[in-house]
Amino acid sequence: IRLREGIDTKIAPQTRLQTIQNIKEAGLGWGFCCEPIGPEHTPQELADHIMLGLSLDPESFSAMRRVHLPNSPIADRGQITFLRHAQIVATVVLATAGNPKIFSVGGHEPNLICLTSGATTACAESGANPRDESSETTDRRGLTVADCAKMFYEAGFDGILRGDRTAVPLHDLFPR
Repeated sequence: IRLREGIDTKIAPQTRLQTIQNIKEAGLGWGFCCEPIGPEHTPQELADHIMLGLSLDPESFSAMRRVHLPNSPIADRGQITFLRHAQIVATVVLATAGNPKIFSVGGHEPNLICLTSGATTACAESGANPRDESSETTDRRGLTVADCAKMFYEAGFDGILRGDRTAVPLHDLFPR
């Protein structure tokens, strides 16, 4: 469920809620993202959206800043800074800290300041990306797996987990 779903989008919030219910009934894991965050979103609106996400019982949680695309219908609203994004990620980390089911918190798009604010997930991307005007984001906005691993190393993490939850020590990849 996106911020201002049904207002800024043509999808009714109930449609998203039904999709989440279907995912859960199918036994699939799923994650919630407080997004797409822009300068117009108030602290109260963000807090309410984070609490909505927690009430839906996700396994992971993220916060994503809206990327400014000059020709989009809401381009004039602008974009939040990386610092503001990191503050919101830190809020999500604090809000989810007591929930043992939530195994990861992401700041999307991944960046070093979000990792140092408590995010524990970074996503590599390739192909089409709604935050990019290119059909292949790898050449522009998208990070590779190696880029993400390096970012974790730079943020002071000792290791990373693969999708199968096996650990990879970062000192093996980036000797000191």
